[in-house]
Amino acid sequence: MALAQITSREAWKSFQPLFQEILAAELVCRIAAAAAAAHDTRRGEAELEPVARSVFTAHLEVRAKVLQLLLTGERQEVPAAKQLNDLRRRIERWTDLLLAHLATFTSVHDFAFEPNRAADFADDLRSGSSDEERQLGQELLFASFRGSLLAHLTAASPNADLNETIGRSLTALFGDAPAETVGESGWLARISRMTDDEQEMLDEIAALEVE
Repeated sequence: MALAQITSREAWKSFQPLFQEILAAELVCRIAAAAAAAHDTRRGEAELEPVARSVFTAHLEVRAKVLQLLLTGERQEVPAAKQLNDLRRRIERWTDLLLAHLATFTSVHDFAFEPNRAADFADDLRSGSSDEERQLGQELLFASFRGSLLAHLTAASPNADLNETIGRSLTALFGDAPAETVGESGWLARISRMTDDEQEMLDEIAALEVE
């Protein structure tokens, strides 16, 4: 299906929330896929990574459509396209930095935007710091992370309820939430449905035709 163009600046504003969500969701998608790979590597099984990679692959298709639109918008000097590209660059750098924290447990090469940059971040993390220094560094990292990205996410999410559900599922699997809240089977069902959600976004973007 040929990619349609967004042909007015007002239309760019209306689609900006969707594009912001797709770009920001890629950080979570890549981190979750790498975490799933680390989980399977540790257990010597292939349970979570195949599903997470499927979602990741679907998101890459969506991303490709968005990047084509952003390239056209930048050439036309559309302010919204420039803002989205600034957000994209920030997300890519933060993704590689966060992936570096998983490099000890699994290869993050496939999930990083710039594998060499992620490797450099990982080398920095392995430098001789005390536990106290590492703890302080993590606190500063996430404070900076929130401040850096939240200021650039200017639009309300068009899928806030779905994002909250996905967030709770990921926290239950990889975080400290009780397993019985969601459970691995529940998470796998939700994360599998994300593939369909990504395809819906892909169809929506591919069908854009704004006068």
